[in-house]
Amino acid sequence: MTLAKFLRWIHRAQEVLLTHQRGEVMAGGEAPPIPSPLYPALLAALEDGETLEAGALLHPYRLAAALHALSGAGAVWLTAYEAPEGEGRRVLTQPDPAPHLRWAARSLPVPVRVHLLSTDGAWALDLTPPLEAALELRLERLTAWAVGPEERVAWILRGGWAHPRGVGLALGREGWQATSYRTPEEAWTGLRPSRRDDRRVEG
Repeated sequence: MTLAKFLRWIHRAQEVLLTHQRGEVMAGGEAPPIPSPLYPALLAALEDGETLEAGALLHPYRLAAALHALSGAGAVWLTAYEAPEGEGRRVLTQPDPAPHLRWAARSLPVPVRVHLLSTDGAWALDLTPPLEAALELRLERLTAWAVGPEERVAWILRGGWAHPRGVGLALGREGWQATSYRTPEEAWTGLRPSRRDDRRVEG
């Protein structure tokens, strides 16, 4: 579960300074080794010439840029919500949303939710701080990723998905170690018992 690997690395390296220099990422101090599959994500989240602490990549827009790069998806519809009850700002970003997302991280208010959907409908990301759980749901024609509160991930798992091909779940309170499940129902049992109730989260 590449999504969980990225979050686990950021969790371990939060105060490490990362520098993007001409297509290379350099990590200062005693940084944990950067797994090669994660390089595209770091490059997407950082401007060329920029230096940031790794923990800054958890900003919703930068994290969306990183996870899009990990997914291998192309052009996406980006919808950003700046208030829980407000209307989303929808933008078509092509061929690569990373430049727009980096600009948004520097220039716009921190969103309460970011949603990406590839224009071919094959990949989607739902990103809603605070980041407590990460979900990868593999369906016949769609791979859906979600990162957010455990309640929201539980709500997504209860979505009545038909014929899932696999489910991966990782929890921040467990260091983002990923666990694979055969069905959403099995993954739901991996959430904190106090969260497994009938509360609903707005979609």
